[in-house]
Amino acid sequence: MITELCHSDRLDESYTVLVDMKNRGTSPTYYTYNSILGCQSKAKKVTKALGLMRDMRLHTYMPWIKHYTSLVKNIFEHGKVLDGLNLLNEMV
Repeated sequence: MITELCHSDRLDESYTVLVDMKNRGTSPTYYTYNSILGCQSKAKKVTKALGLMRDMRLHTYMPWIKHYTSLVKNIFEHGKVLDGLNLLNEMV
């Protein structure tokens, strides 16, 4: 459901579903996190994407490399060079 909402450019709704899942005690899967992270990165929603990455790490999930790359690019485009470099260092 989250993936389809993302692909339909309904990012806010997909994020709401994710929050509702967590509030009801359901842990999102690795795939769920990566799906929504990819859509947030593609839409250049840097703050939400970084928050999702922090949540993923709490579950020991790693983002797919294509999402890391997209997010780093978006961070640099927003002029946050140090944040982008820090994220690159985390990848290594």
